[in-house]
Amino acid sequence: MYNRGVRRRIIALAWVLASGVGATAQVVNLATYGAGAAVAPGSIAAVLGSFPVGAAAAASEPLPTSLSGLSFQFGAGLYAPLFFVSGTQANLQVPWELGGQNSGSVIASAGGQSSAAQAVSLATFAPGIFATNGLGTGQGAIIDNATYLLVDASNPATAGSTYIQIYCTGLGPVTNQPPTGAAAPDGPPFSSTTTTPTVTIGGVAAPVFFAGLAPGFVGLYQVNVQVPAEVSPGSAVPVAISMGGAVSNTVTIAVRTLVWSDEFNGSAGSLPDATKWTYDLGGGGWGNGEAEVYTNSPNNVSQDGKGNLAITAIDTNGAYTSARIKTQGLFAPQYGRIEARIKLPYGQGIWPAFWMLGADIATVNWPNCGEVDIMENFGAYNHEGGTNNGSIHGPGYTGSLVGATYTLPGGALLSADYHVFAIEWSANSMEFFVDGNSYEKQTPATIPSGTQWVFNAPFFLLLNVAVGGPTTFLGPPNGSTSFPQTMLVDYVRVYQEAD
Repeated sequence: MYNRGVRRRIIALAWVLASGVGATAQVVNLATYGAGAAVAPGSIAAVLGSFPVGAAAAASEPLPTSLSGLSFQFGAGLYAPLFFVSGTQANLQVPWELGGQNSGSVIASAGGQSSAAQAVSLATFAPGIFATNGLGTGQGAIIDNATYLLVDASNPATAGSTYIQIYCTGLGPVTNQPPTGAAAPDGPPFSSTTTTPTVTIGGVAAPVFFAGLAPGFVGLYQVNVQVPAEVSPGSAVPVAISMGGAVSNTVTIAVRTLVWSDEFNGSAGSLPDATKWTYDLGGGGWGNGEAEVYTNSPNNVSQDGKGNLAITAIDTNGAYTSARIKTQGLFAPQYGRIEARIKLPYGQGIWPAFWMLGADIATVNWPNCGEVDIMENFGAYNHEGGTNNGSIHGPGYTGSLVGATYTLPGGALLSADYHVFAIEWSANSMEFFVDGNSYEKQTPATIPSGTQWVFNAPFFLLLNVAVGGPTTFLGPPNGSTSFPQTMLVDYVRVYQEAD
């Protein structure tokens, strides 16, 4: 919940970018730079003007009240703690002692000289959200509560599930208030706001789980919310905070929507959800010389009652059965993030896959429909038990691999644990991931010259465990192969952003 190092990097980015701003003498909210707007006691503000000093920054908390000989007085003996000063700007904390006042003044002093008093408008609440451009617009200083990454186009929030941390200032009085210039408590009891803010994301009110001073910081507030399920997806979804009638600036985050999933939470022995999956049945090699016969028997495909789908290859005196399920005719996405969390089987001749085929296969046939192999593993063949093969196939590029591999470090096998296999698919682009690690990106420019990119169309999903036959490149099972061989699928999820 409270990752101090990450927050420091994000807020430092905002402050450094802001530090070059110059203007006539005025006191503004550091997050928004709203000229003439009020600032709140306890918040972080910037004094913009002309100061006869060099740049300097505070090294630790509690903050000093003088940097490079420059200080700011908000009343008799009431000096503001300083974060940073330069010849055009000083970043400071508005003293908590000004609470309850609606106006005041500030005097700058340096080198034995003092400025004229500058009027300051004060308010109990003056919310402002930090942005990564340092100017209070565009991408917000907002991170994913789980990954501590910025919630931007490369790491979008998922509507209805992602929790985020919004970094802001000006949210007013707090419990367990620290002294002016001192950092907020780093542990419980935290400094929570006495009034709960209203947070809207894409115009939808978000549930607030914490609002208060960011632990270990001076004047920086943190608001933890969940992105509501009702938020429409997009790469620049607006976020704003309001308190006591005061409304913040608007910043943005990226949001995606979970449009389809199967979590496989059925009872033990139950077949997959018939509204989501159907079957390929039978044998005959499936165009690859495979040895198995696919069935819809619970012995070969069923939920395990523990949140997994189990696809099991069985050997009955040399006759192999297994299962291949698909969403054909039920669900065929076009673009988005498509991922599955899977624990693979392992053995000579064992060939699990999570893949896609073009929804128009019945009319244009393979390979004209296109094929995307998100996860394909060749078991013990060529010692590739720790290697995932990600590839695409289309007209004119089926024999030669258009793809790449990702191998787990340290000789680990994919069968030893669950791993997340995914693609990020957009118009004319398909990027492949294992456990969040990008290892391949295909575009129309990466396929053989003169061939056709067929991946701007709907595709359906497939999961299966094949068994190699004598004519397959990976060969059949041998004496080292144990049976049954089971692939466990924790979930399959498809996310999409706005068009």
